Amino acid sequence: MKRLHKRKRKIAEEDPIINSLHRLLAEMDQRMKKHDLVRGPNETIHQFANRITTHEDDAETFNNSSHWYLKYASARYAKKADASDLECLKAKMP
Repeated sequence: MKRLHKRKRKIAEEDPIINSLHRLLAEMDQRMKKHDLVRGPNETIHQFANRITTHEDDAETFNNSSHWYLKYASARYAKKADASDLECLKAKMP
């Protein structure tokens, strides 16, 4: 069972789209960190997106950020991500 897990992980790490998505997520997480918004270790992307919307500062910026995280989750987990998903997420980064 352990070997199967390692194999799946290695395949995901070798997918250039997944790697690019991970980099975009890390960049967005850094942007949110500047506003003292850090996703907890057990917090899902959807939970974090919901929490972002409650931030009291610039509501439009944080709503856009929340939508970005939801689009990321959809691209990453709901279907097989492709280059168009990647470009869409890059373009929509607040």
